[in-house]
Amino acid sequence: MTTDIFVGRIMSNPVEVCTSSTTAENASKQMRENDVGSLLVTKDGTQDSDLLGIITEQDIVTMVSHGVDIATANDVMTTDLVTINANDTIEKASNELFLNKINHLPVVDPSSGKAIGIISSTDIVHYITQSKQKNINHH
Repeated sequence: MTTDIFVGRIMSNPVEVCTSSTTAENASKQMRENDVGSLLVTKDGTQDSDLLGIITEQDIVTMVSHGVDIATANDVMTTDLVTINANDTIEKASNELFLNKINHLPVVDPSSGKAIGIISSTDIVHYITQSKQKNINHH
């Protein structure tokens, strides 16, 4: 079921973005207000801009729990990004999430490196659950 479904089919787009100078407080509020677990950090705060990193709820919680003073997204964002392409399978996405112990994968255009979406572990579980439910309802 996960070998023939592509990331582009279930990824979120557009994505929530911020700049590296966005305050940690504003980044947290943006995640809460948009009900997302991560923000992509781009050069100018637009999805079409160069991808610099990702900031997640877990990043913020980890830093705060260790007593690290977080002023901006730059202080907490992950810059060593694991990314995926829209034409990769959700099986590959699941493997990347599991092997890297992460919950969000930026989806990038392979030619430009620009973000075109994001896929999360929740997106994949939701898709699988819906697919199984449809199969149950059709029998």
